[in-house]
Amino acid sequence: MSFLTLGLKESSLKAITKMGYENPSEIQEQAIPALIKGDIDFIGQAQTGSGKTAAFVLPLLEKLDLKNPALQALILAPTRELANQIHEEIQKLSAFESVRSMSVYGGTSTGLQIKDLKAKKPQIVVGTPGRVTDLIERGVLKFEHTKFVILDEADEMLDMGFFDDVTDIIAKVPEKKIWMFSATMPGPIANLVAREFNNPVIVKVTKKVLTADSVDQQAVVVRRENGIEALCRYMDFSDSMYAIIFTRTKIGAKELTDELNARGYPTDALHGDMDQAARDMTMK
Repeated sequence: MSFLTLGLKESSLKAITKMGYENPSEIQEQAIPALIKGDIDFIGQAQTGSGKTAAFVLPLLEKLDLKNPALQALILAPTRELANQIHEEIQKLSAFESVRSMSVYGGTSTGLQIKDLKAKKPQIVVGTPGRVTDLIERGVLKFEHTKFVILDEADEMLDMGFFDDVTDIIAKVPEKKIWMFSATMPGPIANLVAREFNNPVIVKVTKKVLTADSVDQQAVVVRRENGIEALCRYMDFSDSMYAIIFTRTKIGAKELTDELNARGYPTDALHGDMDQAARDMTMK
């Protein structure tokens, strides 16, 4: 199947071509036509990396009234980085039409974000639950004309302790369709579905895609106390290696960064205790 068969408008197809996409992923193939055709609540069960951002952004661009300057869609994401990533995807997929979107999240000046919201008047807001709740309480975000609430990585928001905020935010949007994407459906999410969703269409993509075909996996088993030494020897063995190293804790990320820098391997940390400016610097 190609994107041409999914019922997308010409401007979206041009943007998809510009981005180099050729064929839709499984979640895109199933979700996009359902969301375009129906005025429905929707649940997409798919893991990270399955292409689910485009699976809800493309139908949303079909549903927006581009002549209406009001806030029409709210997208909730668990982290600042994912909120920014979704916002950037919206920008790319709407490259050939005029859509105003904005991301809001903690770790940056609330005052500046309020100023930007008032100046830009976004039709789509992508945000983390904590900052969205703050902006609601300040009377900045209002949902009289909001038609869609989209929850991305709902199980991650639950795991991170944001789900009470998510539930409260949903309750503050009077007339809406809810689209939710989540890799798993634990009890609290199932309860939210039973309480807030109206006969949702459910699409499950359960196939486990661990890596792309082009990715080669290797594993080395070492004692915990030898981990840093083994890592350094591996990097010495691999010429011109660039790496992302995952640690279990924020403290672990900081300690490993310090140790690698001390050994002469230029390293930057990225974790939740860093302010947004420091996180942005690491990403750059």
